[in-house]
Amino acid sequence: MCKRFRHRDRSICESCIEHHQAKAALADLAGAELDALVATVDDGPQIAPSLFAWIEHVCDWEQNRREGLDFPLRPPEDAIEPSEDAASIDAALLLRASLAAEGQAVTALLDAIVALLTGKERRQ
Repeated sequence: MCKRFRHRDRSICESCIEHHQAKAALADLAGAELDALVATVDDGPQIAPSLFAWIEHVCDWEQNRREGLDFPLRPPEDAIEPSEDAASIDAALLLRASLAAEGQAVTALLDAIVALLTGKERRQ
């Protein structure tokens, strides 16, 4: 059973697939890339603070996972209010464009984040 949306068949859940893609993209990031992403969302204009807080959460989750600590990776809808959906999508796309030169791993993570934000399960 899908623990996130409580349906029986994970293979048909687009959001579960997107969540898995985000986890895989995080695993591909180097430690310095995780740190740089956190610094970027901390130091940049706070146009989507809930999204940026969630990005910090996923980077923290990945750093802890690498150290053997296990806690749930929260989905973006746990952090982002419906009223912030459009601003969060715009901010994620802007972040992706501004960090495209950082490499394929960063781009893949931001693509996965955009997919999570715009997926069928989102409220936007």
